[in-house]
Amino acid sequence: MEKTKKYNIAKNNYIGLLFFALVLASLLYIIKHETPTFKELNSSPKNIINNEKAPFIIEEETEQIRELRNYLNDGDANTFKIYQSMYINNDKVTIDYINEETLLYIAYKYIEKTTDFSNNQKYITCEEAEKINIQDSIIQCGGTKVNASYYTINTYITKDILKKTIEKLFNRNIKNFTNFYTSEDNLCYFVENEYLCVSHKTNDTNKFTEKSFEIAKKYDNKIEIIENYKYIDNGIYYKGFNKDEVGENKYISTFEKINGSYYWISTESYEEN
Repeated sequence: MEKTKKYNIAKNNYIGLLFFALVLASLLYIIKHETPTFKELNSSPKNIINNEKAPFIIEEETEQIRELRNYLNDGDANTFKIYQSMYINNDKVTIDYINEETLLYIAYKYIEKTTDFSNNQKYITCEEAEKINIQDSIIQCGGTKVNASYYTINTYITKDILKKTIEKLFNRNIKNFTNFYTSEDNLCYFVENEYLCVSHKTNDTNKFTEKSFEIAKKYDNKIEIIENYKYIDNGIYYKGFNKDEVGENKYISTFEKINGSYYWISTESYEEN
């Protein structure tokens, strides 16, 4: 009779298998949790979110837009000294372009646009004429050229008003006060820590500027105003102030809202997309 075979299984073989299984499971857990997961990112422009809201389009000039447009210096060829115009084709004009004498001029021109000076004009006195050394020209003051009525003083313009106007337009605190031209050889003189703005009749000129409102874009914290501009010299239109490129040009001016008020930031040539 055939004998039944017997197989001897070591008692600790189960323990070895269990240990091996535990080691393998631990290794798989470490691999799963320690290995970084890479996800392919779609960098298509469609997936880039633009957080800036679409602007509110203003097609008709409002009082606010008209006020902001008065901040801008068109350019004036009718002075002995030309100040920085904000309308220069192919250049972006910012506050860094504009020195303090020009800021005073721009502030004066803003006040001139928005204020009726008719009740603030008077004839110059000899005492005032001596302050600016023009008494020798005035007959009433011992001179031989013109009557005192030739010169008028704008009593509205003061150092304080010009300073506050510059703060209003540019959010800038001016420190250096100087003489500046207002037109032709008319000047605002800074004497005895105050302004004495003197003017007389000027000649007609064939050089001037024209601009018109096109459209404005209003965002949460800024307004962009687009205008059509031309500098006219003897009937010929030019794209920028005192420039030689013939035609007209569109410009965009940006005003930033800071603490509830708008200030001029920049003006540059504008091309529609």
